[in-house]
Amino acid sequence: MTFSRVQVMQKNSGCSQRILSDLLQPMRTMINRCLNISLGFAVLLSVAFGQLQLTSDGAVNPHHDGDCTICHPKNQEPTLANYQTGSCSKCHSAAAVDAQIHPVFHIDLKTEGITIPTAFPQPTGDSLRCVTCHIMPVKYNRANASFLRGGPFKEEIDFCYQCHERDNYQKMNPHLSMINADGHIDKTICQVCHLDPPNPETPAIVAREMSLGMETTCNKCHALHNHEKNHWGIDISKAKEGIYTQFRKSESDNKLSLPLGPDHQIQCNTCHYVHGKLGIDDVAFGGPGDNPHFLRMPPAKLCYMCHNK
Repeated sequence: MTFSRVQVMQKNSGCSQRILSDLLQPMRTMINRCLNISLGFAVLLSVAFGQLQLTSDGAVNPHHDGDCTICHPKNQEPTLANYQTGSCSKCHSAAAVDAQIHPVFHIDLKTEGITIPTAFPQPTGDSLRCVTCHIMPVKYNRANASFLRGGPFKEEIDFCYQCHERDNYQKMNPHLSMINADGHIDKTICQVCHLDPPNPETPAIVAREMSLGMETTCNKCHALHNHEKNHWGIDISKAKEGIYTQFRKSESDNKLSLPLGPDHQIQCNTCHYVHGKLGIDDVAFGGPGDNPHFLRMPPAKLCYMCHNK
């Protein structure tokens, strides 16, 4: 697969805003931290890419209770100083990270508004190092599943402000931005979360595919809350006796379908609908009041879909 890269830089003479806008439009799917980047800012993004696998199949996870020698020399205390260059690429694809997470190669560190903290391991030449942004603790912490330096953060986007000036970025809520002013769907917004743009000819199972998987996609913008720790990934069919039966009965009684994973796992979209006012989600919130968390039902009812009163 061929990848093209374009570096958009504001020249002293100034590029026209229209040209910059045209260039940035197809890149919006790459803004995986749910950001809109101001045009007076230098930007480096990958475009025209398909999905690359971030982690190799069958890779041994050394980040918690793993084998230190995967990344460090034998018979030495594992430290950043003796981290073996290239260890990360044994399991992770640098091209996938560069294309789908954050630009890694050909970074212009002199760009106005970008300052890497001196406490962070500095880039090599014009390329970021994995350890610039990530720590590699032995003890895994789901609240900081991306191993971000200084984490966990209330929102992962807060980590971005370690290097990027907050004032130069404006958050974009994809759940509320799917419909243009003319009433049509903005397909580029769909690709903030989904691998492919919407197409009536695409089978539903393909159309639902997330660019980075459900959990990773949601956690790009949303912190891992306590209720997620207790619910996410649980096979509800193997939960306490009676819960799965009540879950299915509640769906029938309320004429509401709560999506589960392929093995009956609870997911983010089990309790939350994600398409805003698009009207394609199964929702029975009803009644007065706002629903800022996009719950499929009012909190007082949603919990009792599974749990007894």
